[in-house]
Amino acid sequence: MYLRLICLFFIVTANIPSGFTQWKKVNSGFSNDLFDVQTIGKFAFACGQNSKIIQSRDSGKTWKSLVLTIPANLRCLYFSDTLKGFVSGENARIQKTTDGGKTWSQKYIRTAAFAYDITFQGQFGLAVGKEMMVVSSDNDGENWSLDTTFKLSKQLNSVTISPGGICWAVGDSGVIIRKTLSLKKWTLVPSGTKINLTSVTCFDDSIVVICGGMPDTAQVGVHFNVYLISRDTGKTWEQSVIPEMKTILSAYFITPDTGIMSGTNGIICKIYHPLYSRGQQISGTANALNRITYADGYGLVVGDGGTILRTINFGGNGLSVYNTHSNFPEVFPNPCFDFLEIQNENKISEIRCVYADGKCENLNFQNQKIDVSELPPGIYVLYIVTENGVFTLKIAKH
Repeated sequence: MYLRLICLFFIVTANIPSGFTQWKKVNSGFSNDLFDVQTIGKFAFACGQNSKIIQSRDSGKTWKSLVLTIPANLRCLYFSDTLKGFVSGENARIQKTTDGGKTWSQKYIRTAAFAYDITFQGQFGLAVGKEMMVVSSDNDGENWSLDTTFKLSKQLNSVTISPGGICWAVGDSGVIIRKTLSLKKWTLVPSGTKINLTSVTCFDDSIVVICGGMPDTAQVGVHFNVYLISRDTGKTWEQSVIPEMKTILSAYFITPDTGIMSGTNGIICKIYHPLYSRGQQISGTANALNRITYADGYGLVVGDGGTILRTINFGGNGLSVYNTHSNFPEVFPNPCFDFLEIQNENKISEIRCVYADGKCENLNFQNQKIDVSELPPGIYVLYIVTENGVFTLKIAKH
């Protein structure tokens, strides 16, 4: 006998007025994959594949290339101001400029290593990367030394420093490590997830927001993602899934509950609360979007193939959340067995199913029927993409 599952519908719509500006593509003329971007007032810097480092002086509208002293595939950068900055990536080679990128000097190299993120707080700098590598500097990036000695082979993807000097780094398979700025020793922090973590943000010494995602290596088109927040310096974590995303590659939060995410398949998601108030943004590309930021009144996203996207209004009105039964598709029966009937006046382009553990996969649908026969019994979120909006609703499967 099957236990009857009662499901409450939770509806999120993201109807976008035609012609309304969200994220617009910047025709930079570059084709290199770009992995990092940072804004400082009207200045912006980005870096990527094949030694590509570029600069904008008009809030990301136009860009020009800078010449790197020693060629390298770049993955990360950090600028303290418009003149002083650092880049790194291949061989964990850290190069520093003090004249806005006109000249560069090498400050660190570690053969066969790779750096994926770099940050500073005053004179203190941290860079993280392959094989749990963390290198640190206490003299404004002039000298660097190795911090970590973990017997793990995981990749660290993101690093940050809280206002009070608590350092956080996150990486593959749910790895989180933490230390205080004055120490070398890092400690592992249980995360409760095995999903690759790609972004970490601190708001004070206690509140930490972490996001991540990865594709399912066993099934094409299936993705996992996760949002984590701790309000007690990592002792406990709240965890949720972001159905609008596939693999989350980057996130930028203004507050712990307000931010934007970017990821694979050109997806950008605007968030007012991860649990119930989200909406997908129009990006105009299917390229992976590797890093997103918003500061000084404008936002930038960089990604594969030289993709640069820009917004001047935090993505505009791409998130319109209201509970109403007049504008969303209806599905029945719910709870269901093998098939769902769907009533919807709009053309459907995609239906994704999100599991409770963050797994995400596309569902087959034809002639107003959705095939759910392969789903195990449980509660799921359907993410329905139509020509006039994006809709999210819960279903129960016997």
